[in-house]
Amino acid sequence: DWKRHPYGPFDPTQGFAYIDRIGYRLPTALAEQLGAEQQQQQQATIESNRNNNNSNATKSTTKKKNKKPRALQRGLTPHLDCCPDTFDTTHGKSKWRPIQCFVALTNDVEANHGGFEAAPGFHRTFSQWQRPPTIVTGKKNGGTTTTTLPAPCLGEYTHIRPNEDAPVLAQIRHIPVPA
Repeated sequence: DWKRHPYGPFDPTQGFAYIDRIGYRLPTALAEQLGAEQQQQQQATIESNRNNNNSNATKSTTKKKNKKPRALQRGLTPHLDCCPDTFDTTHGKSKWRPIQCFVALTNDVEANHGGFEAAPGFHRTFSQWQRPPTIVTGKKNGGTTTTTLPAPCLGEYTHIRPNEDAPVLAQIRHIPVPA
């Protein structure tokens, strides 16, 4: 069931590749250094604009905030690159991406050092998970009021929720990927 797709049969001896984006990760130390440099450049631009504005009527009285340095990149929270409600259809979609690829240019074999994490076996329970759970929202006159709580989709991105999706989060493991 999970192997089917809406485009019919295809010849597996023909190679096709559609690449719509390429992501990359920098080593943590380099990402932190570049992030600090970027923040310094942005702050210098703000100060320059403030100094170039000689009009007393438009001077800002905003206090400077001591911002914590931000790395150039941050980790993604657990997510799906699909919307469970529309996973089985191509209606209203410009592309269909059932397969993704991960290429490691450096060894990524230790947990908590970036790289790839997944919930092994989740494809077997996905169809059950994608059905929104029914929750009790109230009680009235001896009866109960219920509603469904679908996963929050933003385009083809679905955040895995810490409470509602705790069983999925518990399955997530670091997947060692040698270069």
